[in-house]
Amino acid sequence: MYILDNVTKFLAQDTNASYNSHGERYFADEKTYGEAVRKVKAETIDKNDLRNIAQAINLDEEGSQGRIQVQLLQVDEPARYVNFFCHFKVLFKFVQIGLSVLRVKALQKKVDKIVTDIKEIKDKIAEEEAVAEILGFHENIRKEGERIMGNEVAFLAAKQKALESRLQNLQARSIAEEFSR
Repeated sequence: MYILDNVTKFLAQDTNASYNSHGERYFADEKTYGEAVRKVKAETIDKNDLRNIAQAINLDEEGSQGRIQVQLLQVDEPARYVNFFCHFKVLFKFVQIGLSVLRVKALQKKVDKIVTDIKEIKDKIAEEEAVAEILGFHENIRKEGERIMGNEVAFLAAKQKALESRLQNLQARSIAEEFSR
């Protein structure tokens, strides 16, 4: 019953469903069963439930065959479980698909977070580059100020020298004119 109960959980998309409560709805005939199998969204079953089923039908934590797989593969009574083998394979695939889809979703979340982190880092880099550019502009302004100061001081010093020279000439002339009167 373990196999049919768990297949029914997938078909009903309800972890409380069982073969006894929901089975006749899905196992009435091959067509009904096939349609129900194609509609299953295995990833909607809880991850822990998927893992528990996987351990029972495939391998447990120690890597040993699961208890249902051991019963199904007993060679002393192969005919006993031959009718359940197709349901076993369907259940195995449901679990495999469910865990794979959940793993892909988890990895996609990680990728999305990494993409977001990269965008944030790029934004921070752009901010830092803008600050560096502003600081570089400040440095350019300082250098331009120093250049202007140097040129202006030199220009004003030359002008001062020329004015002092002219003033001395005027004073010398003025004194000479005073004495000549």
